[in-house]
Amino acid sequence: MAESFFDIDKLHPLFVALRMVFLLLATLTATSLFKRYAKRRMDASINLKFLYSIISAALYFLGFVATLSQLPSFEKGFDTIVAGSGIFALVFGLAAQESLSNIVNGVFISIFKPFEVNNRIHLNNAGITGIVEDITLRHTVVRTFQNSRLIITNTAVNKDIIENSHFTDSKSAGYVDVTLSYDADLDRACAIMSEAVKNHPRAVSNSNPSVNLRSFGIYGIELRVTVWTADINANYDVTSDVRKAIKRTFDEEGIAFGHYPDPSS
Repeated sequence: MAESFFDIDKLHPLFVALRMVFLLLATLTATSLFKRYAKRRMDASINLKFLYSIISAALYFLGFVATLSQLPSFEKGFDTIVAGSGIFALVFGLAAQESLSNIVNGVFISIFKPFEVNNRIHLNNAGITGIVEDITLRHTVVRTFQNSRLIITNTAVNKDIIENSHFTDSKSAGYVDVTLSYDADLDRACAIMSEAVKNHPRAVSNSNPSVNLRSFGIYGIELRVTVWTADINANYDVTSDVRKAIKRTFDEEGIAFGHYPDPSS
């Protein structure tokens, strides 16, 4: 009796169907549990993210093969596939050329790591800027600053010119430009701009920020001060705070900005 239970050819079709359903559910459950574990590791490196994708694909493949193996004719069908494996490989290779290209490029990205998870990147050719969230066998997920997700094939990413704001050094520089009236106190204006940067708690490497005179413009003297922050994500907020501080102090001390023509005149 026990022997006949494991002999697929002698099993009732109902038992075969039940075993196939069981294996299919086991595959889906195992893959789902693994994906939940991988999702909790959102801060994982690119290497681990890509490895998780490989393991998920392997679980699906093994479960699919195990499920099909319950069919009585599977062994004979498998022998036929092996016998014609050359033709099968050729047809499959042509059909899956793009998919295989994405997998290979994903491997290259994982090995050479032009970016990591949570890095801010800009794809020059595609004109895409965002934060790297994930990488799979097929694509890389980039979160834009509008909080939408761009699904970009690994081939497209690997072929593009990648600007990585976190590569080797995450520090970022931003500029605050001010147009000063020709009648204003230039030295005091420069001191105020320098102090505004120096006094900001999130500005870095600014022990004595220098203010550069960019040009004698049509509407006034054009000044610029550089604001360094720990990373590019902080730079927007810090430069905004510095502009507010400069405007507030200029108003308090009566330092005039450059004169711009009235658009209504």
